[in-house]
Amino acid sequence: MFGRHSNPSTLFFVGQDEALEKLYNAITSCNIILVGGIAGIGKTYLVAHFAEKLQREYAILWQDLTSASNPEQILLSIAEFLKISFEDEILWEALRNPTLNEVQKLTIAANSLDKHGCLVVWDNFDLDSNLGLVPLVLTLNRVLRIGRLIVTTREFFELGDAFNPIFRFTVQPMVQDVGVVLMRHYMNKLGLPRQSNEVLVEAFHRVSGHPYFMSRLVFLGESFDMNDLVNALPQFTIEAYNYIQQRILSQLSPSARGLLRNLSNIRKPFKISAIDFSIPDARSAFNELQKRFIVTRQSQGSEYYGIHDLVREFEISQMSEEDIKIAHGKAADYYHNLARKSYSDVLELVLHRIEAGDYSRAEEAANGLLGSALRDGLFDLVIDTTNQIIARNLPFSLGMIYFSRGRAFRLKGETEEALICYRLAERNSENDYIKESSLLEISSMLTLIPENGNSLGESLSILNNLMNSNYLSIRISALTSLGYINTSLEHTRSLGFSQFEEALDLSVAEGLHRNVMQINLGLGAGHLRAGSLDKAIEFLNRSRIAREEIREIYGAQDIEADYHLYYLLAQAYRGQRKLEEAANSRRECVEIDRNYSISDRLATSLFLYGQDLCAIRNYAIAEEVFVECLDLVMTISPEEPSQASVVEWLAVAKWYLGKFEAAVEFILEFVFLNDEATLTGPRHIVTQQHNLQNRDIEERPNFVEVRGDLFHLLILPDEFSLEDVNRWNETVIKRRPELASSYNPILFSGKT
Repeated sequence: MFGRHSNPSTLFFVGQDEALEKLYNAITSCNIILVGGIAGIGKTYLVAHFAEKLQREYAILWQDLTSASNPEQILLSIAEFLKISFEDEILWEALRNPTLNEVQKLTIAANSLDKHGCLVVWDNFDLDSNLGLVPLVLTLNRVLRIGRLIVTTREFFELGDAFNPIFRFTVQPMVQDVGVVLMRHYMNKLGLPRQSNEVLVEAFHRVSGHPYFMSRLVFLGESFDMNDLVNALPQFTIEAYNYIQQRILSQLSPSARGLLRNLSNIRKPFKISAIDFSIPDARSAFNELQKRFIVTRQSQGSEYYGIHDLVREFEISQMSEEDIKIAHGKAADYYHNLARKSYSDVLELVLHRIEAGDYSRAEEAANGLLGSALRDGLFDLVIDTTNQIIARNLPFSLGMIYFSRGRAFRLKGETEEALICYRLAERNSENDYIKESSLLEISSMLTLIPENGNSLGESLSILNNLMNSNYLSIRISALTSLGYINTSLEHTRSLGFSQFEEALDLSVAEGLHRNVMQINLGLGAGHLRAGSLDKAIEFLNRSRIAREEIREIYGAQDIEADYHLYYLLAQAYRGQRKLEEAANSRRECVEIDRNYSISDRLATSLFLYGQDLCAIRNYAIAEEVFVECLDLVMTISPEEPSQASVVEWLAVAKWYLGKFEAAVEFILEFVFLNDEATLTGPRHIVTQQHNLQNRDIEERPNFVEVRGDLFHLLILPDEFSLEDVNRWNETVIKRRPELASSYNPILFSGKT
């Protein structure tokens, strides 16, 4: 979990009626509220109390930005919240989708929060650390209708491109009367003797009405006379604050002070198990910190605790560099020993290991984090995490860091960025296996960037050198890559097949399941290119079976490889006129794209699936598929298919469902969407059923297609005449005159 889902407790909240009223008024008309003010002025307390009052109206998501500084972490936290609270996994799946860009993911997040009526609170926003969140703020501002975002910050930030009004509210120091009431409230809670108004008024002015330091003064009143405390306060406000901090902390036992210093270096709210790695007899020291309200539970029933920012900052300022390194080491041990770790926990583990100077274990933890994120499809998290690690210029090998970064870019389809990272991985690694694995990836990337000069030659040179590797798995992968390259070229195809077969024998002998799956896929693709459809289908089905076994054993899924497999199967089955099997394979492509919200490719998958459904005369489902495809095309405007192409085929489905007038309208719209000058003639030919020379329609495979893809044969039942077609044409044009064409877009045919 990045940040906490529940807001902090406001047990001692008092006053602030005017501020609350302004927030109530603002939240009815503005979807974003910025709450500003100096450190400790009570921003978090005010917003937490406000959020408590809104719990019946909104689902509250509280995110502490001190432990999450970028969009990837925040989006993961939102996705987790939506899964737990509403069983809504749409955002989670979107984050795992490599084809979605940042804008699409931000929009999905905003729509999901709005759908469930969520109030999101970002506590401790800092423009320097959280600048990357501004696009999400703007997206929420544009999208939210029901949901709301509240941000607490020490310094307001500008949002010049805001679509809707944003309310800014500055928390002011308390007025004297409210401050006195607050101090009396604390005293009553602690059972302290009543003080005169004069003493409390003087205390109020000495700390400039700062709520946090007023509360600290009252807590000191448990040990010291309040009048003496107030008289001893320095005249300058900052000095008074430091004096109060010093006096409070000087009352702690050495063990409690030592525990506080160690805990102050933990950036996130922590579990009580954090004390187990700090000092001996930590339990009594922890109880002492709790009793003095220096460490507080995050909310009623929460298992997390926190320390006020001002206490944390003060304690760290009092520590030596060596003490800070030791504290980071203890924090890392706490995260390492958590039974269940989130991505945020492991990232904190990595950063604490780095700050403790424990670089070897930092590298080990980082590699584990990146591997898990890659398996879960969280490629943006991998890229962001590697950014943070690389920017620190650390004294350890970055080979695996760059390799993971390259894999993330590759799976996102950013080939050139991936190539750069793999070259850096090969250059920076001290591990021969990582070096050679990087070279394998470089050779693969080079074949995907043909404009890079002699990229194929360089790729082949790398692979031939790797055939001498000491690692069998590297040699098998090199053989497999050579097989892919050589089977794609007609003059080296036989060599490619022999390389695939050799790699397959070695993989089977070594029990390398993933290699077996990949090689069978390559053999299937190669035989498909060679026109050997039976062999292509045989090897592709072997790959499919191996893929299912791997998924059952490891729980892993490669959605791109799955899509490629079913795409090739559809082509092979279509080539054999096994149209049912082709349609079933195409449906798998659609389901992959639909489940992972790969919108651009989904449009193409739907279009091809609809064509296959027409080929097997399943026009009812074909109509649904083309309608979905058309909606998608009109929404996202992909390069393929065009709106006109979808309309062209939708007319066919409508026709064979007996929706003749609707079909004619789509035929006319097809011509309208195309430039008439580019059309050589009609694409749809109508003939009456009796013109088929008494041949059974069921015996006419692909009867919808005539002369390849140039014409669609539309068979008109004998109860209708060609005059009916003209009448439907005239009716549509009367209703939609813009569809009138300079020539008749429907060709009438006699005997066929």
